[in-house]
Amino acid sequence: MQKKKQKQEISLLKNMEKKLKVLFLHPFGKDCGGNWNHRLQKQAQLMSEKCDLKIVSQHTSPQDGIGSIFKAQIKDAINNFNPDVLYINGFVVAYYVIINYPKIKIVYDLGSFIGRKAIMEQAKLNYLGMELVSAKDLREIAGAGYTSRFYEMEKEVIKKVDAIICWEGKEADLLRRLYGVSDKVKEISMIVHETPEPIPFEKKRDRAMAIAAKWSDRGKNIRLLKQVEARYQIMRVGKNGGKIQFLEHSILMQELNRSKVLFCPFICGGIGIVLEALKCGCNVVAYDWYPFNAYLNKELIIDSSDKPVSMAISTIIKAMGKYYPPKKELPKANEVINSILNVCRKITIKT
Repeated sequence: MQKKKQKQEISLLKNMEKKLKVLFLHPFGKDCGGNWNHRLQKQAQLMSEKCDLKIVSQHTSPQDGIGSIFKAQIKDAINNFNPDVLYINGFVVAYYVIINYPKIKIVYDLGSFIGRKAIMEQAKLNYLGMELVSAKDLREIAGAGYTSRFYEMEKEVIKKVDAIICWEGKEADLLRRLYGVSDKVKEISMIVHETPEPIPFEKKRDRAMAIAAKWSDRGKNIRLLKQVEARYQIMRVGKNGGKIQFLEHSILMQELNRSKVLFCPFICGGIGIVLEALKCGCNVVAYDWYPFNAYLNKELIIDSSDKPVSMAISTIIKAMGKYYPPKKELPKANEVINSILNVCRKITIKT
């Protein structure tokens, strides 16, 4: 056993000496989903500075699946670019690859967690509720209803890929419980977002913002947000429900940086904007059901068991009064990229 471990370490060191070839596949097209997918855009840019990176993508929906052009591009890239590893975001893309290229090494970026989405929609459970349900029952819930086909695809992806990168916290815990995986789950906070130099808290406006890519997503919880807004003014930004439907990322960051508070009614998702707010030196107010609480100051986490609307307002007012720093220091973008590429390197070691 010791000799095997030493052999792996030597292989890793040798791998570190050569430039890793990574084929990055995702379903968002050349613009990477536009303004709202800033994380993947920036992550790809930073990865390209440290490895030989090739990006292949076409707009792809779960309902339509992989188109013929995308299939041909993937085949050409695998044959001619000859990557050491594939980095894939999107369960439909990952499913196509594991079925058609079963021997290739894959790091899967859990951007959209289909199992969690299925449970939320079928049973109306948040993460606190999911913790009270057995793994067996959660799997039965996820496998029922109109999302069952997508859940089965994601389950096969999780089973076959070599490593899974996901955000720190309750989402990773649910992933392990739902799919019975452990060692291949790598919790990495993908904090690569570009933000302006933070305005000192005392110079920010006494303003709370609420920001989402799509307020129509169930996980963004716009019903609760509207209840809070009925009693406290909040600057809401985002598609399908935002008072301001869209702002360019740079302008959005300027407005966020000028604000003292980001209010997150989210049941899930929205991690990118939470991290951007923390980097801008804003206070982030969220509920105790929110899965990504690795950096949130506990003083600003709302107890959802008693008067969630009133508690939200009182917590926002509290957050206007002084700065509450993150629970722990946020990692630098360089550290995040090194962690991701280290995962990629490790799975290329032949055992």
